[in-house]
Amino acid sequence: MSNLRSWPVVVALALAGCVEDAEGVSASAETLSSDVGTFVDLQIDAELDTSSSTSPTTLARQQLLFMIGQLNGVHAVARMDKIAISNVTTMSVGGALVRVKYHAKFPVAWSAAFVPATFSFILPRNQDPAPQAAFFAQYSASCSDGEPGLTADSYYVHYRPSRAGCSIYSGDVVTAPASKSPSSPITSTKYPEYDRVWQDHALRVVAVFAKQQQGATSASDAGIAAYNAFLASVAAQFPGATTTPPALPPGPGASAPDVTFDVALPGGDSVQVVALLADSVVAPPPAWATRLGNVTRTADLVIHAGSAENGAAVRSLVRLYKFAAAQYQIFFFDSSDSFAYVDGELARARAAYNPSDLTGTKFMEVVSNAMPVSFAQMNGGAMAFVRALANRTQPKRYVTILHDIDAAQVAVVAGEEDNTYAPPAIGPTPQ
Repeated sequence: MSNLRSWPVVVALALAGCVEDAEGVSASAETLSSDVGTFVDLQIDAELDTSSSTSPTTLARQQLLFMIGQLNGVHAVARMDKIAISNVTTMSVGGALVRVKYHAKFPVAWSAAFVPATFSFILPRNQDPAPQAAFFAQYSASCSDGEPGLTADSYYVHYRPSRAGCSIYSGDVVTAPASKSPSSPITSTKYPEYDRVWQDHALRVVAVFAKQQQGATSASDAGIAAYNAFLASVAAQFPGATTTPPALPPGPGASAPDVTFDVALPGGDSVQVVALLADSVVAPPPAWATRLGNVTRTADLVIHAGSAENGAAVRSLVRLYKFAAAQYQIFFFDSSDSFAYVDGELARARAAYNPSDLTGTKFMEVVSNAMPVSFAQMNGGAMAFVRALANRTQPKRYVTILHDIDAAQVAVVAGEEDNTYAPPAIGPTPQ
């Protein structure tokens, strides 16, 4: 999936909310939960060349975008908003060309089975537009993951310098060996806050699926197919549900882009699942945006299943979601590399509704992926959380829920460190 945005916009979208931290301060002051992932802090000393007047720190972050593709090639991704840049220096190297040197520290989520003993980043040296375009033209065919339709602006996501047959002239790149240190502690005993989810005797789910191609109407579109699969899975999970619209045909796709399932459970409990299909979540029609805001305000579980659009989808959704004070919510950004793109904006937005919650995570968890995910995997991820939260008599720990998601995604939960829920001592054995 190509991205036609220019470099400055890409950097702004992918790295919005970044702050420069002092050297030596941990880049990841939070705990995380993952069934198959582990977390390390990496530090590098790197350099770049430019003739631009753009700030050196911005250019460093632009260069570091190429970490996304390279780390994906070894089953990992960095949390881009947590990059801490320090020791920035500049010097003239002839003519208008300036060399920028800097130190960077950042957390990385890695599939635990693939963490190497040593690792070096290979980053494009010159960050000016013309050399970037030349770098793409020279190396994208042999030094990428083979994604069709690549552009110079989307290449960094698919960059694979260690791919067999990739040979890059040493003068075109900077090699930056990484030092490794322990990062976020991994929790294995935390549960979603089942008591908060069910305190009003209702589970409310909002699941947003995005088409692979804007304007598509056929089920051959992978996004529409994933949406149809989710509708079928919800119907099978809750066979007594009533739907809006009623008499929903199999695989309605684009003909029914807004479907609500209402389920009455024994004892007066209920489940509501709102499934929405979008052309794109980045610039949706006003009526659709209003609808999304209305249903997310009181939702317990909010899912986005679709392309990350190089981070633009995540940030657009954070702006579109609406919140309520003390409303506990789980947000699942089920898109490729969403761990790289999720930043602190969601927590800051929610903190405004909860003045006592300085971090913005007291009533919230965020689930993201450290690796690419296909549309075919998205129904499975969404239903893993729907099933787990709906079955309140057999609560599951987060690591158990994540075990039901395709391990290749390396799904990660953040914000669970302050959860206090524990299953009742008497009753079914918790999972």
